[in-house]
Amino acid sequence: MDKVKDWLNSTGKDYDTGVQLLLLHSNRAEIKHIFKHGQQTNFKRARLAVELHAIFQAWCQPSAPAQALERLERKNNAITSSRGWPDPMSEYIAALHFQWKPLYGEMLSLQHRVYEVALAAEKNNDASGRARANEMAFRILDLDSEIDRIYDKRDYYLQHGSEIYSREVEVVTDPIKLALEYKNVQRYIRDYNVKLKSNPANEAWIAKRDAFIKRLDELKTILKIQ
Repeated sequence: MDKVKDWLNSTGKDYDTGVQLLLLHSNRAEIKHIFKHGQQTNFKRARLAVELHAIFQAWCQPSAPAQALERLERKNNAITSSRGWPDPMSEYIAALHFQWKPLYGEMLSLQHRVYEVALAAEKNNDASGRARANEMAFRILDLDSEIDRIYDKRDYYLQHGSEIYSREVEVVTDPIKLALEYKNVQRYIRDYNVKLKSNPANEAWIAKRDAFIKRLDELKTILKIQ
């Protein structure tokens, strides 16, 4: 793990070295697939640093692996286990469940299909197929993060009987995290533009799209992007 620490503290953060360290220490198949295939991009460089930082933090904190296993078990049992969604549900928990269900279903569907798409792309030497597999893998990671946020809200409410809004909002200053947010916000804007083509008068979608555009402008200023 010293090599991971050295890489994180290095100035240049050599991409190929970082990929080798990730493949050695990560146990996430989706992540490994992303970095085994395709060309180096700015997004992949930022994601590489995020993943190696997470791996190092888990190694430094003995409780982290146990917490990760507990979270994984809760995810796997979320549909059938009373430890997941309570029965009956309050209005707030029911609203969270409504948000969670399609995200969880989409993630399961992608997880079941991504390996076959990647395998077919490798077999046929299909560049577009590899790109599609990478896109699916990135979407799985994004869905996983969205689902985690819903679980956090649910668990906080079940424990404290109140919503999570009272907790302090983390101010993100890490340039790597900001670059990752920049890429995600760009994608969210594209997604809402696609939705609005089918329903141009949807005020909720317009408001969310415009909020993301405003955040994109803020990130451009912070990251000094023209």
